[in-house]
Amino acid sequence: MERGVAMNYVVKPGETLFDIACMFNTTVEELLMLNPQISDPMCLFPGQVICVPTQAYPMNSQMPMDGQMGAQPNPCPVLRQGSQGPSVVHLQQLLTSHGFSPGAIDGIFGPRTQAAVIAFQQSRGLVVDGIVGVQTWTALGVNCMTPPPTQPCPTLRQGSTGPDVVRLQQLLTSHGFSPGAIDGIFGPKTEAAVIAFQRSRGLLVDGIVGVQTWTALGVNCMTPPPPPPSPCPTLRQGSRGPDVVRLQQLLTSHGFSPGAIDGIFGPKTEAAVIAFQRSRGLLVDGIVGVQTWTALGVNCMTPPPPPTQPCPTLRMGSRGPAVRELQTLLAAQGFSPGGIDGIFGSKTQAAVIAFQKSKGLAQDGIVGIKTWTALGVNCR
Repeated sequence: MERGVAMNYVVKPGETLFDIACMFNTTVEELLMLNPQISDPMCLFPGQVICVPTQAYPMNSQMPMDGQMGAQPNPCPVLRQGSQGPSVVHLQQLLTSHGFSPGAIDGIFGPRTQAAVIAFQQSRGLVVDGIVGVQTWTALGVNCMTPPPTQPCPTLRQGSTGPDVVRLQQLLTSHGFSPGAIDGIFGPKTEAAVIAFQRSRGLLVDGIVGVQTWTALGVNCMTPPPPPPSPCPTLRQGSRGPDVVRLQQLLTSHGFSPGAIDGIFGPKTEAAVIAFQRSRGLLVDGIVGVQTWTALGVNCMTPPPPPTQPCPTLRMGSRGPAVRELQTLLAAQGFSPGGIDGIFGSKTQAAVIAFQKSKGLAQDGIVGIKTWTALGVNCR
């Protein structure tokens, strides 16, 4: 939330900071940041003057719905019980990845999602109000300073939701194919519009929006790849991937066992990080930042090595990050490779063959340039 301009508000009898936060569609943590003089959010007195953000929407005015298209989507919208849309889906996914179950990941901020938010806030020492503001988003690992980058041509099918579906629906409408309401939900009407559009352009008629359909709609899918990742990413419990594998290997080499070297930052890895930080006189918080990486012997000042071949040939028995990327892409296209574990086994091979068959490629179970390209990877 932008807090650039604030206005004064006079506290009424019986009001708490939580009441005022709800009134102005903000959070207790935001109000405390604006009012450092307040030591107890439950103890205000009538006539007290406090600052409230003017960009907030009072609860009796029309609030913008999550998922509506604006000039620029807010990466950290204020969410509370009753909120709905793609941002709530994102929140529920993050809570789940941190071990706090919100119930079904359905984009509806109900009692179970609120309970998960409260439990998460308690675990991180945040203001416990069940409302998701900048501090809660940040603790969940979201960068609230800039909007998250989006894939220019994501694969969409019936059941997809969010801003990319809104963009698809707008493009279909502009080409004369009605998807029904432009609501960010890929339902039967949107699928019917996609199929009609694909048929009109001589494309594969499957109702799935991939690179060819996006391109026919006028979208440039050949944007340059993102900058290389940081050599010293911030990792905490719940993080996953090759950087966690590297961390676990370094901890092991320094004599601190993280348990299995599996790329999953769980309790054992956190305990090893804490023990290592304590042994080096670092801040003991179980979070791996620049200082912890440096103490482990990583040079955080230089860029990482140049990226590997973007489209390596993979087959049964291959292992590593490229296989993990392949498995992620197959799963996103609806072809299950089993676990996303970086191991090219029989399930991954079966998923590759099924994908190749669906695209009219040679069905040999080997992933080369044609298969990577069909998966949406730019091999140039």
